[in-house]
Amino acid sequence: MINLQFSKDELKTLLGFLSTAGYVLHAYADEELVDEESIEKESDLIQKILKAAQAAGLKDLVEMDDCGEHLAVSMEDEELSDIPERIGSFEETVFWGKLISSLAGRDMVDAIGEDAVDKMTEEEHSEKHQEFCQKYETEFSNFGLSRLKIAE
Repeated sequence: MINLQFSKDELKTLLGFLSTAGYVLHAYADEELVDEESIEKESDLIQKILKAAQAAGLKDLVEMDDCGEHLAVSMEDEELSDIPERIGSFEETVFWGKLISSLAGRDMVDAIGEDAVDKMTEEEHSEKHQEFCQKYETEFSNFGLSRLKIAE
């Protein structure tokens, strides 16, 4: 057994990490990649840490979830209340990054051919892909999705 000691501020920070990590791990979990046993282990660990936080005098940072079945990190604390905003920012960054990378990858294959792309070194591929990304980064930065159309 490993015993760790945290100050109350460190434990508060850890609770914020747990809340964020739990969301990222499970919000869009691919059922084929995440098995029930893993989810249960992670959930049990989170509950253990939340109980320890309560016992350490941080009861105001821990509350029952909406179902009343499990402990959860309270978003009432000023330092933890920005977690949903930070998660939203993360999701938006991932959305734009994936969209730009996918469109650039498609355009690169269309422009130079799949065989040419497959023969590139990792460095060449990265450099060429970045060239194609730049067009979409500029477009979406200036116009968002307003000019994006599906060609039929």
